[in-house]
Amino acid sequence: MSPDSLHYRLVYDVARAGYADWYFPGIGVALLVAALASARFRRKHARERSPRADRLLYGFLACWIIGAFAATYGSYRSMRKALQSGRFTVVEGRVRGYRWRDPDQLWEVESGGRVYRYAYKCAALSPGSGRLPLPNVPIHEGVQVRIADVGGSIARLEVAP
Repeated sequence: MSPDSLHYRLVYDVARAGYADWYFPGIGVALLVAALASARFRRKHARERSPRADRLLYGFLACWIIGAFAATYGSYRSMRKALQSGRFTVVEGRVRGYRWRDPDQLWEVESGGRVYRYAYKCAALSPGSGRLPLPNVPIHEGVQVRIADVGGSIARLEVAP
C-alpha cells in the first residue's frame, strides 16, 4: 500500500491543542498573589518587613511572569503560525527505532533520504512533541505516520490505520 492511498487519522495538531504551558507563568501569578496577601497580613498585624525586600520580591515575580509567558506563548505562537503558513517539513514514513525510556518515548522516521528523530517528553515546556497525550498516541514500531515538522518539533501528527 503506497502512502498516497492511505487515509491518515489526525492525532495531534498544535493549533487545535491550544496554549498548554499557561501553568508555568501561572506559578508566578500564584506566588505574587501569596506575597501580596502576606505583606497585607504583616502590615495589618504590625509585623513589618523591609518594604525594599517586598519590592524586590514583587519585581522578581513580575519578571518571572512576563518572561515565562513571553517564552512559552512565543514558541507556541511561532509554531502555530509556521503550521498555518505552510512553513514546515512534511515527514512521511514508518516509525523505526521505537524506544520507551520512562517517561519519554523516542523514535525516528526516515523520509526523503533523511532520518528525523522525535521524542515525547512529558515534562517539556514547549509546544509540539512535548504536548502529545501519551496514552492516546498510537506510535509503535512500523506504524506509518505523516508529520508536519517545525524546527524538529511535531506541529501536526497523523497516523495511518
